[in-house]
Amino acid sequence: FLPSSSSSSSADGLSFSFRRQRFRHLGEGVFAPPTYPVSGTFASYLTRTGHGAQAKVDAQTEHWGRNVFDFPMPTFGDLLREQLLAPFFVFQVFCCALWCLDEYWYYSLFTLAMLVVFESTVVMSRQRNLQDLRRLKPPAMSLLVHRAGRWDRRDAEDLLPGDLVSIARLTGQAALDMTGAPRVIP
Repeated sequence: FLPSSSSSSSADGLSFSFRRQRFRHLGEGVFAPPTYPVSGTFASYLTRTGHGAQAKVDAQTEHWGRNVFDFPMPTFGDLLREQLLAPFFVFQVFCCALWCLDEYWYYSLFTLAMLVVFESTVVMSRQRNLQDLRRLKPPAMSLLVHRAGRWDRRDAEDLLPGDLVSIARLTGQAALDMTGAPRVIP
């Protein structure tokens, strides 16, 4: 359980993460994920003005967290344990144990050692593939976001539910209005 720095979104400020989703304490032993504002009418979304004050932005960031998708890199030991508990490997170890009853038991132990080395190379290959997948993450985009009554350029990782985002893709001189501020299509 993680104590929350602001208790406005939960009864006592407790929360926990399960399968990359945050659950907050609602009181009386009830935990629930945050509800998303998706049930409004189209007209209600057109009248939105974004987040007003910085305090509201801070509270929303505390409530929702950052807009990132990052999967944890499993350790070598965790992956090796998973490989060694696979049914086929357990069957191979059982066969090696039976072969140890033969008079050429040292060949069986050598085979078992080679099986462990092979599984270790498979684990290293899985870790390398996961690292390659993590490197394929696209760079963070910069978007125009309406907060506190003005348009600011923010990374996509800093977006919150309720933000107004400009979808215009203007470049060069056409991207600026008379004052030099970015032109936006709200």
